[in-house]
Amino acid sequence: MKLASPLSFIIGMPFVALAPLCTGAVLTFDNSAGDGSIQNSGNWAPGYDALPTTGVHIGEVIDQSAQLEDRQVNDLEITFKGSSAFIANVNSAVRLDDVHFTFQDTSSWTNNNGSGTENLIIGRVSGANSSLTWNSSGSLTNVSQLDVGQTGTGTLTQSAGSISASTFNIHNGTYTSTGGGTLTAGKATVTGGTASIGGTLETTAASGAAMSISAGNSVAIKSGGELKNTQSGASMTIDGGLHLDLDGKLNHNGTINVNAGGTLSADSKLDIRGSTLIHNSGTISVVTTLDLASGTDASLYFSAEAIFAGNTLEVLQLRNGTSLGFEIDGAGNHSTITGNSLQVRMGSTPDLVVDFLVAPTIGQSFDLITGVEKFSNYQGVGSGYEFNTVTVNGLEAGQEYDLIYDTTLANQGFLRLEIIDSIPEPSSAAMLGLGAMGLLMRRRK
Repeated sequence: MKLASPLSFIIGMPFVALAPLCTGAVLTFDNSAGDGSIQNSGNWAPGYDALPTTGVHIGEVIDQSAQLEDRQVNDLEITFKGSSAFIANVNSAVRLDDVHFTFQDTSSWTNNNGSGTENLIIGRVSGANSSLTWNSSGSLTNVSQLDVGQTGTGTLTQSAGSISASTFNIHNGTYTSTGGGTLTAGKATVTGGTASIGGTLETTAASGAAMSISAGNSVAIKSGGELKNTQSGASMTIDGGLHLDLDGKLNHNGTINVNAGGTLSADSKLDIRGSTLIHNSGTISVVTTLDLASGTDASLYFSAEAIFAGNTLEVLQLRNGTSLGFEIDGAGNHSTITGNSLQVRMGSTPDLVVDFLVAPTIGQSFDLITGVEKFSNYQGVGSGYEFNTVTVNGLEAGQEYDLIYDTTLANQGFLRLEIIDSIPEPSSAAMLGLGAMGLLMRRRK
């Protein structure tokens, strides 16, 4: 059925008879031959509330199998094509319950009140299963809070265009992006579902919690995908799991807290750039390369309970201005970076920090890095390179340390911290002789 003009079919006019809508109804709005907009001046929850009767008009309607009736819609499919648009005009919420929206071509969704206070909820009520599929190069804009699932289940899929909201929450459902799609939010939370990012998910908060992943939930950054926040004052909290597939990118300039029980893992390379600080109390697992790239303060710090999983790491890259830190508790618990023919590649100014929560005893030793092939420059050339500055906190009076860079056994070298008496023993001089041959080096303090 085609309608002559946008105003020729006004929902609510006395001469319009509304028939009950059957399950599985399909509505397609396409303005390639005319105006294909829906305007919403009320609080529309398709599937459970009637379509508002004020300010609503429908232009080109293709494949209309039924009309709208209050509380009669189940699994309604609504598709926008061409440059058609869904427009909401009030400070309220659009709730999708048992409704499936698809946007194609250059179609768009706009909340027209201009204040950004409109909420979009995909799957609000218990038992509802709803979805929004964004394949359009157009945009979904001016949303205050975008929720994927509440007590119902929601699915948000994006392959193109841009979606923006003040806050983005996955409460009970999934978000999947592919290709060039970008979702931008002031902050994002994952409290009851998963996110698979093949496009870009960017949080813009300049301070405070920009991103959080609750326990039992996960975010995967797929090949070509990126999770980013370029603000140095913002933080990310991982109590669940964050995983980088091959060529996935994590670009977060603030603090990343991997809490106990949380995991940060990468199929290939974990690249820590800019002023990123990763404070790890959970598990970090990297298959081949852990790269602390040049920056003002790029830092990786392992709390005493933290775990570095696996023994496949081949390159640990510590460039200029970066810092590697370890915390050691009173029982001697600490994390060890384990490698496989590991090259520890250093710029000229990387720093090492070791914090003892309780003073150790003389004679104790702590392996910080194992499976080492060599300590080289940042290009993997040469050997015998060391940290620029070493800081060991928590020692008692009369205690010093030796930092041993050992490569005497092929591919089984280590970086070891030994606690010694401040008065050197004769055996130390003999060991320093080996260091002169480039096989074992000590730094004493």
